[in-house]
Amino acid sequence: MPENFKAPFLKTLWILRDYLPVMVIGGGWVPFLYYHYLLADKSREPIRTRDIDILVDIDLPVIGTKTVDQLLLEPGLKPKFKSLNIPPVIHYEGTIDGEEVEIEFLTDQRGAKEDVVIEVQKGLHAEALRFVSIPIEHTIELTIDDFQIGRKYQPLRVKVPSP
Repeated sequence: MPENFKAPFLKTLWILRDYLPVMVIGGGWVPFLYYHYLLADKSREPIRTRDIDILVDIDLPVIGTKTVDQLLLEPGLKPKFKSLNIPPVIHYEGTIDGEEVEIEFLTDQRGAKEDVVIEVQKGLHAEALRFVSIPIEHTIELTIDDFQIGRKYQPLRVKVPSP
């Protein structure tokens, strides 16, 4: 992975830092996080997608004074409709540190309904998929130790599905 996209990924996590205890990073970034921060092998660059999948519970609490939607809108990310459903699948897209970022929220689908979209927090819609509860409920926590704001390193603790 080019180093120039790692920075926007980590900055996205920094933007969401207050919510990281109730979120699980999923999708293509998980192997990267395993290699770099679980195995401490930063020479490995597994293939991944550039989008950031974040797994959340069906009822995401508001932490602090801002919702997740508000935090993502502040740096200029825009919600983009990805379906015609009501409510629609929404991804947040925009540029962070000169690189395109796309963030998608996923939650557990419960019951017999087909895949749906659920408002998990005011203004935040997550696509409901079957069995997302498994990686949400079985996690490990990793510390990202090389994220820098200004001249100071800021450790970030993130949850990822247990290997």
